[in-house]
Amino acid sequence: MQAQITTIIIENKNCTPLIIGDMNATRTTAHDRTSTNKCIADKMYQDVIKDHNQSPLPHHSPVDTNPSEPRPWTFSPPTGKDSVGNTTCSFSRIDDILLPTALANTCKPSYTCNLGYLSDHVPLLAIVPTCTLNLQIPHIVKAQAKKAAKQATLICPVSASDQLDLIIHALSDPFHGIIQGL
Repeated sequence: MQAQITTIIIENKNCTPLIIGDMNATRTTAHDRTSTNKCIADKMYQDVIKDHNQSPLPHHSPVDTNPSEPRPWTFSPPTGKDSVGNTTCSFSRIDDILLPTALANTCKPSYTCNLGYLSDHVPLLAIVPTCTLNLQIPHIVKAQAKKAAKQATLICPVSASDQLDLIIHALSDPFHGIIQGL
């Protein structure tokens, strides 16, 4: 993944990279895992975002009095059972929304919501204005009306004898030969 991110950023220097997803790695080792495990993927991920000047969206308001609070966890895989048989989970923050650092710091904080109970990932939500990404979505002022279908003229009208046959056929029950009442 890190190699692909590097290639995409290098090949698209005139674009704003917006990288969203499950990184399977953490940005900080201090608060992003409940376990004390240190993973090689964490170091690789941290190096790539540092090398390309990427940052996750903030997890707290820039005017927050406690900016050192841990980022909310987004991943809680089951890791075992307790003495009563209840499933136990570990927690970590492996999902991120990355932007160039200068842009990420101007965005509103990202946040989690409680809609992820059917998954081991908790959704991470963010509001990123299109102007921050230097992105303009075209606005269609007026929808164009569809052109009316051209009226077709019946070239070969149904003859009088064919009309009678059609009426008789329509009035009879094709399975039993019984004339239907109108």
